[in-house]
Amino acid sequence: MISYLLYRFVIFLFSIIPLQWIYAISNGLRWIFYRILRYRYAVVKGNIQRCFPEKSSEEQEKIIYDFYLNFTDVILESIKGLSMSDKVINQRYNLTNRTVLDRYIDSGQSVILAATHFTNWEWGGVSIGIDFPDKIIALFKSMNNKRVESDVVQRRSKSGLKLISTKETRILKDLIPEGKAIIMAADQNPSNIKDAIWVRFFNVETACLHGIEKYALPFHMPVLYCEMERVSRGQYQYRFIEIWDGIEAVEPTVITQRYMSSLEKTIRKNPHNWLWTHKRWKHFR
Repeated sequence: MISYLLYRFVIFLFSIIPLQWIYAISNGLRWIFYRILRYRYAVVKGNIQRCFPEKSSEEQEKIIYDFYLNFTDVILESIKGLSMSDKVINQRYNLTNRTVLDRYIDSGQSVILAATHFTNWEWGGVSIGIDFPDKIIALFKSMNNKRVESDVVQRRSKSGLKLISTKETRILKDLIPEGKAIIMAADQNPSNIKDAIWVRFFNVETACLHGIEKYALPFHMPVLYCEMERVSRGQYQYRFIEIWDGIEAVEPTVITQRYMSSLEKTIRKNPHNWLWTHKRWKHFR
């Protein structure tokens, strides 16, 4: 109960703080995370060194420093977003090529939207739901506090999203014939290594989640990579890039490799915007 009341208080507090003040707070919070707490610094540095061995230590440190501002911005924007209107969030997240998804949705063809933890993925999911009302399904990881989870799900569902816990993915098979777009963020390390798909990512053999191929291949669901970009602070845009049309004959792992290769290209353009605090390389073979 106490944690839920604290959550509601924080949501209320953020609702009355202007967004520009949020960024001022984020500036200070970045300094605390980077200089004082050194929050997961060893993990972040290890990931950066693994992915950018060609860069000097000064260049690597600049990526790390810039990452912590992206990190605190995303945290505070996501909290602020829980009290922002759908219209305001949608004005801050622009879709540049709507027709790529429209042609599938209009024909009743379900697709997979291969998302990532790049820039503000929370606002991105909400914005996609607004752009395609009642057509988007998003998977989420269950929270320990069920009252908080229920409130978050209710707030995000207002945008037109249908949220399904990763513990309940069995119901997806019943929704596929309805012509839906299913958001799957599969760029993090798999907890069950037995089901992992191994591909090359930043020239390292990397274990990946199998969910995208688990549904794409047997149901012939096209896969669209969601490339997200921060245009300026608090302003984003995204576009869809087709990486599989649901028809082309491909071997297992090909779709996942295309997904991770697309993500690598996105990261290389703006490396500080990915979620480097995650222990991405826990497994090797």
